[in-house]
Amino acid sequence: GTLTGLTGYFGKEAKFKFFANYRADYLTRHDFLKSTVNIRIQPAPDRYYLLGVAGDYFGKYSRSDYRTTRSDGTVVNNTKEEWRRDKLKFNAQIARRYYDAVIRGGLIESGAGFGVDYYLDDDNLRLTFEVFSGDWDYNPHLRAEASYNIWKIFYATIGYDDFISDQHRASPYFGFGIQFN
Repeated sequence: GTLTGLTGYFGKEAKFKFFANYRADYLTRHDFLKSTVNIRIQPAPDRYYLLGVAGDYFGKYSRSDYRTTRSDGTVVNNTKEEWRRDKLKFNAQIARRYYDAVIRGGLIESGAGFGVDYYLDDDNLRLTFEVFSGDWDYNPHLRAEASYNIWKIFYATIGYDDFISDQHRASPYFGFGIQFN
């Protein structure tokens, strides 16, 4: 009975799959390279957990309003806006696969959001749409892309990032990635 129990336990553990993924995207409008590293923990073929970090050229936007008093006694309202550049952003998502579609939710680049992936061509072509936001005072961050597996571990991407941005951050991009099982 003990041997059967151990066999069952280790058999379940063997079903877990781990994927390490590095990706580099070149945002053409802003002339910079964005890197992302993710670890995918897949306990079953139809679900997984994603943990990762992404370098972000834009970083975090902050805005503060303040008042100053001039020498003549008049009060002036001021606004200070700034970007804190080169900030790391984090991914932590759960995902569920339904036939050829995957629905994901959680943190996407340190903002609450969700994504939908649709797979074609025996899972070699992936179409992705993501919605997330790190700052609720502005339009949500939208990203649409297509990825294609070129060879066993290499893939290429093309897409459009933040395309309804009210912060002038929209940009087409292309890139490549490498994924190990």
